[in-house]
Amino acid sequence: MDKEEYRYEIALSYSHKNKNVAAVVADELEKVFGDKFGYDEGKPEEFATAQELEDILKKMFRKARHAVVLFSEEYYREGSSARKELDEILCKAHDEGQNNFFIINLDSTKGTPLEGLNYIRLRIDNEADETGNRPVIECIVNDRIKRSLIIEHIQRTKEEGVFKLNIQTLFVYGNTPQWKSEYDWNILTPKFIDTTNGRRIREGHSWLKFWTSIKEDFTFIKERISEFPDMQRVIRLNSHLSIAYKLGQLYGDIGRASGNRNLLLLNSQGERDIEFAINKVREKKRVNINRTEQEGNDKDSSDVVCIVSIKSSDNMAVVRRVEEYLTTSGVGYRDLYLFQQVMVIEGGDGLEDIAEYLHDAMHKCLWEKEVVAGKSRTVHLFLDTLAPLAFVLGGKSVSFSGEVKLYEYMFNEAEYVYALDKSM
Repeated sequence: MDKEEYRYEIALSYSHKNKNVAAVVADELEKVFGDKFGYDEGKPEEFATAQELEDILKKMFRKARHAVVLFSEEYYREGSSARKELDEILCKAHDEGQNNFFIINLDSTKGTPLEGLNYIRLRIDNEADETGNRPVIECIVNDRIKRSLIIEHIQRTKEEGVFKLNIQTLFVYGNTPQWKSEYDWNILTPKFIDTTNGRRIREGHSWLKFWTSIKEDFTFIKERISEFPDMQRVIRLNSHLSIAYKLGQLYGDIGRASGNRNLLLLNSQGERDIEFAINKVREKKRVNINRTEQEGNDKDSSDVVCIVSIKSSDNMAVVRRVEEYLTTSGVGYRDLYLFQQVMVIEGGDGLEDIAEYLHDAMHKCLWEKEVVAGKSRTVHLFLDTLAPLAFVLGGKSVSFSGEVKLYEYMFNEAEYVYALDKSM
């Protein structure tokens, strides 16, 4: 079955006697797979009018690429609807000739009658409450199930020679993630995003924790794809600019001999995706970006502020908004530099030309003036541009001598917030 034919990436089968544990597992699976997670309690509108719920559920598992089974004594009881779901899951696995399901054994002291099959058995304590179970279930879903499926997806695409990755950290309405089936994997981050503001970090979480979650997935994928250097990487960025910068830093400088240039970047921050293909051989062009400079608020500081506003529309308010943030947050800086140009960036070569110019210019801004010996030097970077440019610029930061602090603009509140450091 082609990936377009699957209604769900994964579905959950369980006995309603175990619905409390199932709710926690479902919550964690939905955070990973978004709307491509199949769950009867999670999608009541799909089943409310069904005359034969059992047949509908069996169809759900036929339409799911993978399944998770919460196995228990009650689950396997003769005549239970859950056991019939299992029969459907096993039949599908046999027909497709592959192990496409996971078993979580809720009866930690007992085995299952499925011994001998090629499956993953994971145990959790069915007696524990939700708080006690969640850390274990998070580990099961993220470290075992998710990573196993990432490896499978990469292996499945190696013959095609293309791996497509969608990264979504921005949500227009709340934090409802949509798994894009045309991509081989999706990194979605709903558990970190506020339910009413699709840009702001949810209360109780931090930018560092948010970034660490993305970093772990992206690093895992990058390491596995490195086994196939000729495979093209397609990365769709619907992300905060600071996250795009950090992702580029992880990917590395594509301008270096060691950089993998089998890369197509997509910018999705608009009505349609814009492609930036990184050519195998780059044709360098000299670029000139308008640069203005003004004195900062602390002549003894070694820090500088750099604003990068390069896109197809003018942002006359960017300097005022940055200055407002700097004043209220008490950031001391020697000079402020604005790199601003209204332009349409042309292709991957254009991205690299501009990123290289900005990298060299920021380095010069940081080091061109003498400062008190022993003081660390930091660029406070405010990005107002396309995510692919932030990605390529982040890749060049590996060789940047000095710290970089990244700030993110919150459109709903019309204000900046401090996000991440290069060293994180």
